[in-house]
Amino acid sequence: MSVIGAFGLLAATPANADVQTTTTLTFNSLGTLVDSFATVFGYTPGTETTPAFSLYGGPDITPGETTFGAISTPDFVLDSYFYMGVTGPFSGETSGARHLVLGVNQSLAGQDFASLFPGYDETALIDAIVALNADTAPAFGAEYQLLAGFQSALGSQYAFNLDGTGYLTAFSSGTNFGTIVTKQAIENIPGAVPETATWIMLIVGVGVTGATLRRRSYQLQ
Repeated sequence: MSVIGAFGLLAATPANADVQTTTTLTFNSLGTLVDSFATVFGYTPGTETTPAFSLYGGPDITPGETTFGAISTPDFVLDSYFYMGVTGPFSGETSGARHLVLGVNQSLAGQDFASLFPGYDETALIDAIVALNADTAPAFGAEYQLLAGFQSALGSQYAFNLDGTGYLTAFSSGTNFGTIVTKQAIENIPGAVPETATWIMLIVGVGVTGATLRRRSYQLQ
């Protein structure tokens, strides 16, 4: 079962860019991800573990779609990615149950959230993701700072390369939730004249910062 989504963001393109890097991310998830928050690290050589931008918003990541995106610079192939999402109840749970899902460079299955991330509260992170996606929290307020801070602090340890595989784990008990498979392809573009700023379209399951979204039911497919 594959789940996917898309986002857009604004970034500068090098004046001498003559290639296009296409990135595809497929969420092989065990259920629907109803809200998302993600950080891309890097963007330029030598900054692979430095947060470049954090994004949220967009539609639910649901099964059965194919997505891809592109940016006119060779540097993006060096970037890494840290995904956070929210999913609904598992079998046997009450209808309002929610779980934090992390997409990182290793499987965290069987591990407890509190033991892995002391000082962070899973419920607070879930509430922040939901509030930002529903546009009930300020775009760069306390909720955003909590999530961006969590990913920035842990990115060097957990972010995975955008030409590799991320592992999805649902907490708090560490349930295997599938994978994120990413692929990149670089194509030469003869005579390309990039603009100073370009809209990057990536398929990573999140949306433009500040997007207004409706609340959704937390029902697994």
